Amino acid sequence: MPECPVCGSPLAGVACPQCSASARIQETLLEVGRVQARGINVNGAVVMVRRARELLEERDHEGVEDFLSGALDQAREAERLQGPIRKILDRAAEAKRRLERSGRDTHRLQQALGRAERFLQAGDLEGARLLAKRIPAFLRELQGPAAVPGGSMPRYLSSCPRCSKLVMKAWNTCPHCLVPLPPIAPIS
Repeated sequence: MPECPVCGSPLAGVACPQCSASARIQETLLEVGRVQARGINVNGAVVMVRRARELLEERDHEGVEDFLSGALDQAREAERLQGPIRKILDRAAEAKRRLERSGRDTHRLQQALGRAERFLQAGDLEGARLLAKRIPAFLRELQGPAAVPGGSMPRYLSSCPRCSKLVMKAWNTCPHCLVPLPPIAPIS
């Protein structure tokens, strides 16, 4: 029986099953890497590719194909579920950079982005999805009109009685001077 000139395993027809399975692993790794480069968590697919490599060493070519197709399915599913969330987070990060350049305080937005990233990395899609839904509201709030000294402020802004810097009415403590803020009067 003829042997493969590359790996030395017996040929099955025209192609070497060992070399073709190895090439398929490389193609799958490239596809999973492409998805992972977009910031999408594909740890399950990476584990499946690792297991496929182990099966290749044992020369179980059918098992390799099963694990590789499973890894591709997992990567596509992760991309389908996490893609919209990732798009919202990327747009919000760009908007945050623009707001920082204009001198706005983006601390709350930064916290929300960080928490959503941690949820995605941990695989908690529901938590990330809920935060991603709230992020556009943070952006609208920050992109609203800036307060002008002596002018009227937006209804969600106030000024600290001690340092006179802008604060959100919902805050309990001024983030600038750390003094407790007066409670909000109930809306009647």
